[in-house]
Amino acid sequence: MAECRWSSGQPSVLLRIAYTTVLHRVFLPLRASVGLDRLRVAFTASAATPENVIALWQVWGLDLRESDGLTETAGCPVAHFDQTFPRPGYIGREFSDPRFQVEVAHDGEMLVRAPLLFREFWRDPEETDAVLRDGWFRTGDLVERTAHGEIRRIGRKKDAIITSGGKTINPQPIETRLTESSLISEAIGVGDARRCLTVLLESSAQAKALTMTALSERLRAELGRVNVDLARAQQLKDFRVLPRPLEAERGERTANGKVRRNAVVHSFATLIDEMCGGNDDTGIANHLR
Repeated sequence: MAECRWSSGQPSVLLRIAYTTVLHRVFLPLRASVGLDRLRVAFTASAATPENVIALWQVWGLDLRESDGLTETAGCPVAHFDQTFPRPGYIGREFSDPRFQVEVAHDGEMLVRAPLLFREFWRDPEETDAVLRDGWFRTGDLVERTAHGEIRRIGRKKDAIITSGGKTINPQPIETRLTESSLISEAIGVGDARRCLTVLLESSAQAKALTMTALSERLRAELGRVNVDLARAQQLKDFRVLPRPLEAERGERTANGKVRRNAVVHSFATLIDEMCGGNDDTGIANHLR
């Protein structure tokens, strides 16, 4: 049924009857257990929502639509306005109102120009000038636009990793795939200026029931599961489990819980060096000395 909705196809009569039966006997009672059985349409924005989460709620009969909105845009300039049960991973399209414009820069960053944009950051003209240019707001989101005008979010520009081989990798989709595992609560891909891509993992509460040997084997299998669908340059070569949770007090998370990648890399530099060796530039300099 989900595939029919995503492709705008027509389900057969038998499929409609079967789905309606399961919806009322299983999915709606399940949603009722969390008070969401009367909800029909819901929107999510800000940080990217894992595609499997959106897909699951849609299977359960909730028309969950991912949009794109930031505090600076005072709402969602890009959303699914008329498409029901949209395919996960796509954030829709801009308003039909010509005052709302969306462009994709040469580096893939989404630019927005609209009457709802913020005017400036409070007492921070330098940061304002960095993101507002000629009326265009640089969102920091890396996106691609389909031939039909749909916009797909790829990741955050500031999170892009450039390996020592010159490969640019957006780690967010890879990290999202890893956190689908019940054993992983957080995944932070690292590899800037290094030969390979590796990952730091924060284990979940469920993982604490396993021995270190068993956990290591299970996590290695999770890396294998994700690597199967990745190009060679994107594949994760190794991992380390963080010895402690990430903390906002140490600057590793924002106040609302988002990971600060640079701070995490600084805090756990030793673990990262264990996986892929030190920074290549430093190694070359030492060798020359």
